Amino acid sequence: MDIDNVQFWNKIYDSGIMAWGNTVSTFLEEVEPMLSKGCKILDLGCGNGRNSASLDSKGFDVTGLEFSHSAIEQAKNRCNAKFIQEDLINSDNWTSEVVDVIIDFGFYHFYPADHRVRYLKNVNRILKKGGLYINESGRWADPSLFAGEYVPPQLFKEDFDIFENFEKVIFRESVLPPVALGNWGEYPCWQMVLRK
Repeated sequence: MDIDNVQFWNKIYDSGIMAWGNTVSTFLEEVEPMLSKGCKILDLGCGNGRNSASLDSKGFDVTGLEFSHSAIEQAKNRCNAKFIQEDLINSDNWTSEVVDVIIDFGFYHFYPADHRVRYLKNVNRILKKGGLYINESGRWADPSLFAGEYVPPQLFKEDFDIFENFEKVIFRESVLPPVALGNWGEYPCWQMVLRK
C-alpha cells in the first residue's frame, strides 16, 4: 500500500466505501465529555470530516489535516471547520497552531514505522502541555478474520512506546463496530486517551 500516494486516497474517498465509515467514532463520542468546552482540536488524517463535523457542530474549534484533496472537499461540504490539505507523511511542520487536543482516528496505524519520530515531534510541537491525544488504531488480529485480500493495518502495544512520556488516561483493547459500507465487519483496535 502506497500511503503517500494521494491518488490512492482520492480513489478511496471518491468511492464512498471506507472501512471506517461516514459516521462519528463511537469512542470519540464516549470520551467527548473529557474535552473542555470550545477547546482547539486538531483532527489528524481527518478524512471526509466525519469526526470534525460532529465536534464542530458542538462548538469546538476544529482544524482537520488530510492528505487527500477528495476527502478535504467532502469535509468542507460537511461543516464549517477549517480543513487543510497537507502531506502528513513527509512534512516536518504540519501546522504552526498549538492545540488543546489532537485526535487521530486511523491515521497513525497507516503511518510508516520508520517515520514515527517525525510523527511524535509534530505531536509534541502542536499539543500544549496538559493537552489530550486521542487515538484509535487497528490492533493485531488473526489475518484469517478478514475476508478478501485486504488486511487492515494492525499494531501491537509496542507500536505506541514512543508515547512513553505521556500519561495514560485510557489505553485499552477494543473492537470497532461493523460498518455497513462494503460489508466491513468488526475490527480489533486500540483506543487511547493520553495526556501530555
